[in-house]
Amino acid sequence: MRVTTRQRTIGFAFGAVFPGSAKSRQGGFTLLELIAAMVMTTILTTVVLPAALDMVRNNRQAVALNTLSGAVYAARSEAISRARGVSLCPSADFSSCSGASEWQGGWILFTDIDRDGVVDAGTDTVLKVFNSLGDSATLKGGTRMTFSAMGIVQAGSGSIAVCDSRGDTHARGIRVATTGMIRQLTDTNDDHIVDDGASTPVNVSCS
Repeated sequence: MRVTTRQRTIGFAFGAVFPGSAKSRQGGFTLLELIAAMVMTTILTTVVLPAALDMVRNNRQAVALNTLSGAVYAARSEAISRARGVSLCPSADFSSCSGASEWQGGWILFTDIDRDGVVDAGTDTVLKVFNSLGDSATLKGGTRMTFSAMGIVQAGSGSIAVCDSRGDTHARGIRVATTGMIRQLTDTNDDHIVDDGASTPVNVSCS
């Protein structure tokens, strides 16, 4: 329909809207816009969000491993500098060893004169407390780690695995040698699960 100049003048005066004018278009989305929005939502929920969650979980694992590695090096250093036994162990009250093999609830570093893995009243002293890492990761290892005055691991050498809700295939960990040296666990048989680092490697287990 052709709109004359006179009609436009009259229409504008009374607020009329003619077909084809900018005001005649109804609000909302076209079919193409709706499809594009659905595609973007699918990409976000199936690709971007899981990748972001994996990044957060990987960072938490890295923090846990770095904290634990720092504690092991600190214990070895204290044993050498004090020329006496020093131990690390999981602790529920941060004054004694819990005897548990999971470390995420926190642990203590203490002088251990007789190197028995027990905080003996009157002779041993808690030197440092490592607070809980929360429920985001699980640290599975031995019940203690004891160093001699020479910095040698006399009890508790071996691997400690860091697990989360993703299970064995996303586990990470460290292995502490009897010398006190630390190395990261790796997947030596390409089955997508890290090994415990022993001479005859066994996959770590998060169960």
